[in-house]
Amino acid sequence: MIKSNDEFEALVGRIANLLTARGIPAVLWEGLLLNVHGSFVSVSSVNFVIPDSLIPDATEALAYDPVLDLRQCEEDDAAGHKDHPRPTAHMHCDTNGLEVGFFPQSTTLWFLGAMDRDQARRCLPPIEGLIKASDSSLPSVEPGQLRGRFLTTEAPIWVLPVHSLLEACVRCMMRDGRRHFWHYYFMLQHIRFDMDKDGYLDLGKLSNACRSFYVLGAKATGAGENMPEILENLEKELEEEIEGELVGLGIDQLSLS
Repeated sequence: MIKSNDEFEALVGRIANLLTARGIPAVLWEGLLLNVHGSFVSVSSVNFVIPDSLIPDATEALAYDPVLDLRQCEEDDAAGHKDHPRPTAHMHCDTNGLEVGFFPQSTTLWFLGAMDRDQARRCLPPIEGLIKASDSSLPSVEPGQLRGRFLTTEAPIWVLPVHSLLEACVRCMMRDGRRHFWHYYFMLQHIRFDMDKDGYLDLGKLSNACRSFYVLGAKATGAGENMPEILENLEKELEEEIEGELVGLGIDQLSLS
């Protein structure tokens, strides 16, 4: 098992370096992304968003590394649950329990535009606005906990700013026919309680529809009883935004598989 934050950060940094060496853009996703922004959640898998066509290359890049010692899992073993999105590819280390998952950009961060492979190769942000997991603008790590920015590695581990994370949560709610509604709702609540303070979340950077959804829904209601109704009221405006984004990327479906 992984025994320390330093060891964990070194392993995540190694993954990022291996992907970068192949020119594979990758953005941290889900639990560990929330942790980096200062939210204390259990991390069962280190997940990344990867351009769809590069996911096989990403698994190959990690499969033969002797330090990571990862094996690709069968589909039935892939991390996920009926209420949670499943990664397209999932890898596991029997020695230390490390889990790695790859999610396609077309179902997660499509609205940010295509990732730049040349930028990735040069250890630069593959999408404008991304920051490193070690960036000083991120919260400081809590003593004894994996919570906050990375302290021991300068590897190109790219993370979303918190406003882009919020936008992604809202858009993913709309795309999957609410099948994973509560998964993304709880992510929004982590943003609300752990990140929306001291000016850390700039609401002015959100689109109008997402800002309304968050302020009138996720932020205003503690238990979420009114969320479906609020979502319904904002659905048309959000769907129009999403449809335009998907058309721009050549994606012609509004629901996840």
